Amino acid sequence: MRFAVAADVDPDYVPMMAEELGLDGVDARATGPVAGAEEHPVVVIGAGMSGLLAAIRLGQAGFPYVVVEKNDGPGGTWYENTYPGAPTSAATSTATASSRRTTGASTSPGNPSSPPTSPG
Repeated sequence: MRFAVAADVDPDYVPMMAEELGLDGVDARATGPVAGAEEHPVVVIGAGMSGLLAAIRLGQAGFPYVVVEKNDGPGGTWYENTYPGAPTSAATSTATASSRRTTGASTSPGNPSSPPTSPG
């Protein structure tokens, strides 16, 4: 797993990371069609990683959807922010997963343990 994140990875995280990366070509979280989905159009706000994944999952389930984005292109945080001198943000993902396991904190939007950030 070191090749994927350019750092040593705790063996406890390897199964999770392998699933997330889809190295075996299997999407363990793929969903199938949902009865009646076509009757419920959905608006996905934001074309960051979460918005794009929401669109993929909605499409798999058969929901009609549209993605709206304030920026000129997709990417969310990675579109708006720059990280001078940082070759990758993968180490940050590993650190975040590690801190969640240790503290029990969630980094999901709306959680007081993860303060909101605003674009520059």
